[in-house]
Amino acid sequence: MRIFVNPADVKIVVLDGQKEFEPSKDASGQLRLTDDKPVYALRNIAVKFRGEDGGYELVQNASVKLFRAPSRQLGELEIVQLDGRVRVTPYVNGQNRIGLSIMADGIKEAAK
Repeated sequence: MRIFVNPADVKIVVLDGQKEFEPSKDASGQLRLTDDKPVYALRNIAVKFRGEDGGYELVQNASVKLFRAPSRQLGELEIVQLDGRVRVTPYVNGQNRIGLSIMADGIKEAAK
């Protein structure tokens, strides 16, 4: 089940920064495709969703992948907004905990 959400309802906090973005690969080194497209993982992040009261709440066990790699490096503790279509898919991980897989078209680039 995929749920589509408003990009403004999700904030990503980049904890350690990220300089390089390579398409995701599986354990055998094969390119991992989603909807027949390569995806780029955001690493070392915290994910927050807008709650009913308008504030943002931290979400545990969330991964974020993008169809379009960022065109710049992401700084430590930078807050980035997702851009385009944002799909959220719940799953159960190996420890029987609910997680969220978040797929977005990309991130909003900083204003010049």
